[in-house]
Amino acid sequence: ACQQHPLRCHPLNDFLNKDKILSFTHIAKCGGVSWFQEIRKLIRRGDRFFPRVSAGEEYSLSYQNELVRNETSGEEEAEAPPFYKLVSLRDPRQHLYSQFRHCAYSAWGKDMARIFPRGGDSLQDFELWLDSFWDFTSNTAITQKDSIEYHCYNPSNMQTRALTTYKKAPAFSWNSPYPAEPDYEVALQLYWEFDWVGIVEFFHESKCLLYYRILLSNEN
Repeated sequence: ACQQHPLRCHPLNDFLNKDKILSFTHIAKCGGVSWFQEIRKLIRRGDRFFPRVSAGEEYSLSYQNELVRNETSGEEEAEAPPFYKLVSLRDPRQHLYSQFRHCAYSAWGKDMARIFPRGGDSLQDFELWLDSFWDFTSNTAITQKDSIEYHCYNPSNMQTRALTTYKKAPAFSWNSPYPAEPDYEVALQLYWEFDWVGIVEFFHESKCLLYYRILLSNEN
């Protein structure tokens, strides 16, 4: 793995460099806010960390890269300085149910998605919500023009769409053009270009790996 994908194995020994830019692709409901808190405590320099806001912006990888380049390129520079690419991913089933619960029961979700399956039986509501995005008869994703607009997360291939779409906010938009099934090979290629990948289900292990690669000692 290290020979094929050296980005995942090399030491991040200039991670703490004050001139190094860190770009975290925040995919909704993939632990982004928790990682922002951890990384900001580590680097203590908000001006070199993207996205800038404390809760993070849920931008697609393409949009985020362009944002970093635009904000860090000087007028006399041909291109932006190099930056580390970070992301956190999640088990698809856990990710799916987390989106549903946030839309259905959180204060934010109730405000955003006022028309939403909330009949009282959470399993039935969950299945009804899924039926709005996936045709189980043909086993294909339902396109936006045929789906119900709940004004909340679009769960169809969200993590893959976040890596492949050129749209700003993949959590709420469909990959263009239809159908809403991104190119897996493209997503996999972009996935291996990240310098570090955290996994929600292995949060502490991911944190240990990050610290290890930064080469921090216990004293630090």
